[in-house]
This record gives sequence, C-alpha cells and structure tokens, in this order.
Amino acid sequence: NAALIGVCENVADHILKMVSTSWSLISSPSKMPALGMEFVEASLWLLRCCGKYDKAIGVLKERMDNPNKSTAGGWSYAKYESYTARMLQELWSSGNEKLAKLVLKSSTTKKILEVNPKLGLSIFTGNHPSCEKEWREMKMHEDPLLHPIDPLKTVDRLKSVNPPKVLQSSTEGKSSESIASGTFDDGTIQLPLTTPLALAVTFLESAFGISSRRSPLDDVYTLLPPGTLLEERAPVCHDELTYLLLEGVISEKKGSGRDELNLSKYYQSKLRRFLSWPGAMYRSERILASLPTSFLREHALLLGRLGRHDEALRILYCDLSSLDLALKYCDMLHSRKIISQKRQISAYGDDKRCAYLPLVRVALSSKDSEKAAASAIKIISHRRDVIDRGEALRLLPGSIPLSAVARSFLIPALVESESEVRRLQIAASLLRTKYVDLKRSLTNAQITSQAQLQNVTALQKLDMGDLVKSSPSFKGRTSGSPAPSFPNITLIRHFFPRHLVIQARISNTTVDARILGDVAFVVAESSDESVVTPAVEIPIKTLPIDSTGSAWCALSVVPQRLDGAVGLTCELRYTILPVDITTGTPLSFAGGASGATTGRTFVEELQDIDVRQNDFKYF
Repeated sequence: NAALIGVCENVADHILKMVSTSWSLISSPSKMPALGMEFVEASLWLLRCCGKYDKAIGVLKERMDNPNKSTAGGWSYAKYESYTARMLQELWSSGNEKLAKLVLKSSTTKKILEVNPKLGLSIFTGNHPSCEKEWREMKMHEDPLLHPIDPLKTVDRLKSVNPPKVLQSSTEGKSSESIASGTFDDGTIQLPLTTPLALAVTFLESAFGISSRRSPLDDVYTLLPPGTLLEERAPVCHDELTYLLLEGVISEKKGSGRDELNLSKYYQSKLRRFLSWPGAMYRSERILASLPTSFLREHALLLGRLGRHDEALRILYCDLSSLDLALKYCDMLHSRKIISQKRQISAYGDDKRCAYLPLVRVALSSKDSEKAAASAIKIISHRRDVIDRGEALRLLPGSIPLSAVARSFLIPALVESESEVRRLQIAASLLRTKYVDLKRSLTNAQITSQAQLQNVTALQKLDMGDLVKSSPSFKGRTSGSPAPSFPNITLIRHFFPRHLVIQARISNTTVDARILGDVAFVVAESSDESVVTPAVEIPIKTLPIDSTGSAWCALSVVPQRLDGAVGLTCELRYTILPVDITTGTPLSFAGGASGATTGRTFVEELQDIDVRQNDFKYF
C-alpha cells in the first residue's frame, strides 16, 4: 500500500544520507569501503521493492557521474556501470511494459550505450537465446520479437545514441584486405559497435537468432496461427534489418578510405548472409524494388526467394561469370529442400525439383557450345552425389562423347552408387536385427503377462466373480497321432460360480519344435450347448522354440442344470510360422488376425474333458 511504499522510500533516503555523511567525515576511504557499499545496495533494493525503479536508477547515475565519490564508496566506475547495466537488463526482461519503457527512455541507458556500447547493448539482448539448444527449447511467448516493447522502437532508440569511434576487440587487427579476400565473406564476424547503425543491426541479429545459430527446423514461425502478433512483427522487423544492412553498405562505401577498415564489406557480407538465411521472413518484392541495380548477388538471392531461379542463376553465372557462386546458390537451394522435407512443408514452391538442373540448363544456353558442354560436365561432376543423375545426363547434348563424362562423372557415380547400396544393405540388416530383438522382447513380455489368471484382461472383463477352485494339472493328449511339431500341453481347469476357464500351458520344447503362431485352445463342441457355451478364447500370438505360454478358453456354465457330465470336445490350433533362413527368426511376429501369417496351420483334436455339477462347489 501507499504507506508501506512511503516508509520504504524514506528508509532508503535516510540510509543514503547516512552513507554520504560518513564518506565526508572519514579521512581514509580504506577504513570502511565495503560497509558503505553494502548500505547503498540495501537502499537500492528497498527502492526497487517499493516500485521506485526510476529513483534507484537515478541513485546509480549520480554515482556514475561522480567518479571521485564512487571511488570513496569502495566501487570503481566500471563496477557501478556493470551493476547498473545488470539492473536495467533485469527490468527490461521482466515482461512489464512500464518498466521496459523506463529502461528504454532512461538517460542512464543512453549513457552506458555511449560509453560502453557492448555492455549497453547487453541490456536489450541479455535475455535472448545464445545457442541453438536454447532457441530449440524456447517457448513461443519467449521470442524476442514478442517483447512488450516493439523491437522497432528499440532500434530507433539505438540509432539515437553516439557510441565512441573505437574498434571493438572482435575486429581489432583485421584489415580491409582480409575482408576483401573473403575471410569474413560468410557474414559471421561481429560489427564494430562504433556507429548507431551497428548497434541497431547487432540488436536485430540477436533478436532473430542469426548470430546464435538459430535452426529453421521446428521453429516457432512454422507453428504460427494466422493473425498472431509474431506473424505481424516478424516480416516488418526482417525488412528493417535488410534496409539497415543496405544502408550500411552504401553509407560506409562512400566514407571508406584505403587505409581505413572497410566496413562496407562487413555490411555487405551480413546482407548476403541474411538474404540467404532459411529463417528470414523479409518481403522480397519490397526489398527488390528498392535495391540498386549494381547489387547483382543480392538481386539473385531475392529472385531465388521469389522462385525465379533461372533468372538468379543467369545473374551469377552469366553476368558475374562465377560458376562457384552459382554452385553455392544451388547448394543453398538444396539445403532449403532438405529443411522443407524435414519440416514436411513446401516452403519454397519447387521442393521436388533437383536444385542443380537449372544451372546445367543455364550453362548449356551459352553460345560457345564447347565451353557450355565443359561447364555442364563440370557441374554434374562436382555435385554428382546430390544431383539427379538421370535427368542431368538427359540434358547433355547428344554430340558429347561418352568418354567426356566417363572418368569425371559416370565411373565415380557408379562406384558411389554401389557403395551406397552396400551401406543401405548393412543399415537394413542392422535395423532388421534391432527390429527382431524388439519383437522378441515384446513376445516374451506378452507371454509373461498372459501366464497368470489374474493378469489376463479379457478374462477380467467377463466379471466372473470369485474363484471357487482350481483342478490339479493334467496332460493334454491327442485323439490320434499328433504332428511332429505338436507341443506339450498341460491343462488346468479354474471354476467360477457361472464360468469355467481352461488354462492350456503349452511348452514348445519337442525335438521337432518350430516357431508357432496363433496357438489357441478351443472348445469346438459341447454335448449340451444349453448348459455350457464358449465365451472367449485367448490364443498365444507367437510361441518361440523352448518357450512356455498359456492359452485360455472361458466358457459360460449354468451349474444348476448340470444333471450329469457334459463332455467338451477340445482342439489345439496353431500355425507354423515361416522363418528367415539367415537369422532363424520368424518372418512375421503378428497373429493370424492381421493377415500377416502365411505358414501351415494345424488342428489337433484332444481327448474330451468332462464337466460336472460338483466341480462348481467349494468342497
């Protein structure tokens, strides 16, 4: 409440006055440095607890503006600066729009940005994910673009500061020659934070995840419902970064000298990197309309975003006369195709087409037929592992002799194909082994779970009541001569008030044992079907050699109507499963109900079982 806030504020003011007075009276500052700062920190926490964040920031700014006073208090200017930046970052990351506005508009924030740009920028980027794992684990509402303050307002604030014209450590000692030679052509080098433009670009790169390896796979953008705030902000912010990088290229190109660091190369490499980044959501038509005609590589990348790959490749291969750039462009398209397939979407319009065939067509369109044929062969040879080989060969003119493509393309392609076949065969064998092991474990688990009466779910659904008694086990015998694969059977009868459950414990341990499937004990006929009728049969889906499992047969019985013995004609039905001759495992673990079993089926008639009324009594 207001009274409590007032008390906290008064206590904080009183502490700060006491600390200031003690500083003025102490002759030697080393006598009480830590104690004085502990009181200052306590007053700051009191101000923050009562919501007086602006006043807390003002206290810190006052001490930063007075280095002598700060030193007397036990802290250096650098420590005050880092402490203040950390507090501002906490307020910025709180999710409170009011506090975020306070940080954005604070003169303290601007001062830190102008004195120490890297530390000042961390106020706004400290809560951004810093690696691929953090981006992957990020929730949608945690995306930096969904901050309470519009990112473009933060960009405007950063563009209003004047950082010092001093190179950052990440670029010290790097000459313009090293940049021009392509050392930093991938755009991963950090910009020196010496201009407002560099601050704005670095902030947006951090917010998008370009500099922290944000993966386009499983990205939150792919899960966006239409009309969300993120869907609205992302294209606008991505357009802004493109324009900022373009501005950096043009403005720095005008002011660069021979002995100066050519920042234009930095901006241009970053622009190309962003235009080819799979996660970019800029609007290609708008950027293309404002792009100077001299930016040929950038034009090619934008045309590619619009699906106009032939035009893009003509720029790279014909206008820039660079087969390497054209191949890199096709590599980028191939990577996008793989990403789209993994995300099971068609993000780029023509995922099913080979990314390298358009380049072959462009190369063959040259007026110099010999050069065109040589270039086409070079392309399919360099990318023979990913190109559609059949289509590529069909594109080549018929006048090209077989010897021209044999050594560089056909022979290596055949060798690689044979190696790939062998690798796939090995992989298939390993997967088959793993599959067989898993199915064997599943079979054993099913046999174990079906071994006890109380664990059989199908029997529990019959609502049979309490068990009256169970008979001693006895051996099940066939009426005639059994097949060589006939297993050993032990029968147990379980009596319930109105049900009879027959458990057939089947051991597949004979000399001529084979892997059996759909092993079922069946009551085929009853001498009095009005008294005893089958209710449910539970077979063993798969019974491996040297295994023992239980098949069940439940019958509905009316004990009161049992005048004498009722005979039950029983059968054992099973199928010999076909076996893989190389592994000795069944080709199918599934039961016959699935239609996957194709082995021979046997029906063995067993000796009859008699049921009497006394069997259902407790004594």
